[in-house]
Amino acid sequence: MNILKPIVGVTMGDPVGVGPEIILKALAKREVFEYAKPIVIGNPNVFNIVRDRCDIDVDIVEVSENRIKDLEYRVGKVYIIPIRQPELRNITFGVMSIEAAEAAYNSIVKSIELALSGAIDAVATAPINKVEMRMRYPDFIGHTELFQNMTRSPFVITMFELENMRVFLMTRHVALREVFRYITREAILEAIVNAHRFLEALGINNPTIAVAALNPHASDGGLFGDEEDRIIRPAIEEANRMGIRAIGPIAADAIFWFGRQGRYDAILSLYHDQVHIALKTLDLPGTVGVTLGLPFIRTSPEHGTAYSRAGKCTAIERGMVNSIIIAAKYAYTWKRNWPKIKTYFETK
Repeated sequence: MNILKPIVGVTMGDPVGVGPEIILKALAKREVFEYAKPIVIGNPNVFNIVRDRCDIDVDIVEVSENRIKDLEYRVGKVYIIPIRQPELRNITFGVMSIEAAEAAYNSIVKSIELALSGAIDAVATAPINKVEMRMRYPDFIGHTELFQNMTRSPFVITMFELENMRVFLMTRHVALREVFRYITREAILEAIVNAHRFLEALGINNPTIAVAALNPHASDGGLFGDEEDRIIRPAIEEANRMGIRAIGPIAADAIFWFGRQGRYDAILSLYHDQVHIALKTLDLPGTVGVTLGLPFIRTSPEHGTAYSRAGKCTAIERGMVNSIIIAAKYAYTWKRNWPKIKTYFETK
C-alpha cells in the first residue's frame, strides 16, 4: 500500500441516476488505484442493488470513518462509509424522489465534513439532479454553492479538464446577447490573473495562458468586430506587464486544437458554449470539472444523471475515472498552497 496516494472521497450522487453505476465501474479499474485511495460515501443498499443488477465484479465493504487511513485500498474493493438516512431499500431508476434527493445531499455534506477534518484529501462527486434536489431543499443551487458555503470559501471557480487541456471561463450561464456586457478589459485581466494564481496553486509554475478571441478569426484585423484590439489584447498586454505569460487573442476555432497539442497550460474562454461545444465534442463522458477555491480539490464528471441510462448498466464511467484521478493528482499540492490562495482572495 502506497501511503503517499491521496484519499479521495467519492459521493454517491443521485441514487436513481447513473452515479452509483459509474462509481462501481470506476473502482473496478486498476488505473484509479495507481493514483488514489478512493472511498465511497453513500447508501450501501443502493450500491449492492446496482452491483447485482449490472454484474459488476467488486466487493462492497462498509467501514467506519475512523478507519479511513488504515484501510488497504486495492482494485475491486469498494469501501463505503454508510449514509443510511433515508434507507432506500427499493429504488426506481430514472424517477426523481424526495428520498433520493435527501440521500444525495447527505452524501455531499458528509464528504465536506470529512475533507475539512482531514480524514480525506479531496472529493470527487457523482452527478445530481438540481430539480430533484429542490424537491427536498427549495433553496438548493448546486454542488459548487454548497461546497463554498460549508467551507466558507471567499472565491470559487470551475476549471474544466480533458486530456492535457485546462480551461477557465469568463462567463457561464448567461444569455449569449448578455455576454458582451461582461467582456471588459478589466474583467479579462482579472480572469487571467485569477487563472494564473490558481494554476500556480496546482503546481504549474509560470503557466502559459491562452486567451480565446470573441469574433471569427480573431476579427481578422478588424473586419469582424473590434473587441480583440479594443478590449482583449490590451488586457493580455497588461497581464504581460505584471509578469504573467498570457498570449492571444487566438481564434476560437483553433485554440482548442492547439491546446490539445499541449501548446498552453490553460485556455481562458469567453463564454459558455465556446468551450463546452469543443470539450464535449471531443469527449462528453470524459470531461471533468475541477472546483478551485475550496480548502481541498473537488472534481466531478461534466455529464448529468442520465436518467435514460440509469439502471440499464450501459453508463460510461470514463468521467468518474478521470474525476478521481485528477482529484488525486492535484490534492496534495493544492492543500499545501491553499492558505496563500485563501489569503489573496480574502484581502482582494
